[in-house]
Amino acid sequence: MLAAGAAISAGGMLASSGAADSAAGEETERPDPDLDPDREADWPSYRGGAGHARYLEDGPEFDPGSLETAWAADHDGSVAVADGVVYATTEDGVVALDAADGEPVWETDAVAASDPAVAGDGVYLCGEEVVALDRSDGNVRWESSLEPTEWTSSHTVAHDGVYVVADGSLYALDIEDGSVRWRRDGAAFVPSFGANRPKDYAFTTGTAAANGVVYAGTRGGLLAFDPETGDEVWREQRQYMGRRDNEIFATSEAVLVEGYTTVDCGIHDPETGEYRGPAPMESPAEPAVGTDVHLADSGQAFAAGSIDGGGERWQVSGRLTYGQGVICGDTVYVYLRSNGDPNEVPHHKELVAFDKHDGTENWTLSRNTAPVGEIRAISDETMYVDYEGQLVALRELED
Repeated sequence: MLAAGAAISAGGMLASSGAADSAAGEETERPDPDLDPDREADWPSYRGGAGHARYLEDGPEFDPGSLETAWAADHDGSVAVADGVVYATTEDGVVALDAADGEPVWETDAVAASDPAVAGDGVYLCGEEVVALDRSDGNVRWESSLEPTEWTSSHTVAHDGVYVVADGSLYALDIEDGSVRWRRDGAAFVPSFGANRPKDYAFTTGTAAANGVVYAGTRGGLLAFDPETGDEVWREQRQYMGRRDNEIFATSEAVLVEGYTTVDCGIHDPETGEYRGPAPMESPAEPAVGTDVHLADSGQAFAAGSIDGGGERWQVSGRLTYGQGVICGDTVYVYLRSNGDPNEVPHHKELVAFDKHDGTENWTLSRNTAPVGEIRAISDETMYVDYEGQLVALRELED
């Protein structure tokens, strides 16, 4: 029988469910929590950074009266921005655009993948396989050989590696050549009901990196791994990650994990994995997570909740669908549209700026008067939005 609070790790070793090593009574050695995987830009990956949190600690403040269209270009999906270049996917492939004027730097149709992430000399995307492009010209540098038969998760680029789940196994790929640095085929947890013996669980979530670790989840619970070695740093049993392809969003203060139902999404302590409480959210709404609040769409309201699991901070009532909000400094930027009768709810097809602390409405910009839509990125005083299939760069233009 296993002692309470312990479980069998993927490698067969007894592993603590918390920070302490229950066998030796010593504190588990962890990677440096100050390691920052995002060194290159405000928005180097498809959800902002390696934590996928859509959060900018010191992001720009925008004046709606001064926002003008700098340029527009065809795109299809999320984008990354680094060093004055915007990386986006289109129906035909991948394109790199000059952030100043939107002119193509390079284009390629050799890739069937999405969600660009930039690190070092490469651009990394994921479809059935992970693909690395040369950042200077778009040529293919390598393609992974995972050969998945069922499912590949979203990917995370950090710590000189690419972390991805394929067919239930978690892989760390070398950023230079795509070779497998380490692999974990799942994790064993003692189920909270039924037989009291360990059960093997495959990985069912995407990945995220923050605080010196890589996060991934199974149906048995959430785990954190050393990005270099794949050693398990901690685990938290929480059997709520039932749907395959749930996502993880992490900052220095919280880890939010999508769940199976609208009330199953959970908030965890990023250092220990301890469960703090639920984050009601209706899938497939994409949250944003900061260091004090997170954004959620419960299906009945757009709301900001506390990252300590203490419940709602403020909300905008009505059946609203929000698209890819961003926590930017003290402001929440989000594009809202009605999920019911647009005449009965506020902010139908409007880009809105809220005070993140209390929900005070700072300004609105309607789609009837400006080319606004879901926010794809915020970087270098520019907001990139999706307007009728075009990527539109909005910024204050100089005379």
